[in-house]
Amino acid sequence: MNDKSVLIFILILAIALVIACVVALILLHKNRDLVKKSQKTQQKNEILNLEALKSALENTRLNSQQLQEFAIMFINTQKFDKKKSKQLSQAMKEKLDFIALFAAHPNASAKNISFLNRELNKRYGIYKSEIDGYEQMGLAKRKMRESGS
Repeated sequence: MNDKSVLIFILILAIALVIACVVALILLHKNRDLVKKSQKTQQKNEILNLEALKSALENTRLNSQQLQEFAIMFINTQKFDKKKSKQLSQAMKEKLDFIALFAAHPNASAKNISFLNRELNKRYGIYKSEIDGYEQMGLAKRKMRESGS
C-alpha cells in the first residue's frame, strides 16, 4: 500500500508538471503575439506621424519657428533603418522626401534647413550623401518655384 501511495503521488506530480509546462507555453506564445502587434502598431503610428508632418509642410503660412518645431518632431519620431545596400527602401525614401519638402518650403530659413541637416547627419552619418542630396533637391524645387512666380 505504501508503494501505491508513492506511485500515485509521483503520477499526480508528473501530471501537474505537464499542466504547468502547457500553461507556460501558452503564456509565452500570447506574449510573443502581443510584442508583434505592438511593433506593427508602432510602425503604423510612425507612418501616420510622417504623413502628418509631410501634410503640415504643405501649409505655406508656417513661420520659421513652426518649421523648426516640425524639424525637431521629425528628428525625434522618425528613425532611419540601418543601411543594408545602396538601394533605399520605400520607407526610407519617404523619410528622406520629408527633407526635400522641408528644404523646398518657402519660409524655411537657412538656419532651419541647416539644423535639420546637421542633426540628421549626427544621428545617421551613414546616410549623409542621401540627406544632402534630398536637401539639394528641395532647394532646387524651391528655386524653380521662386523663379517661376
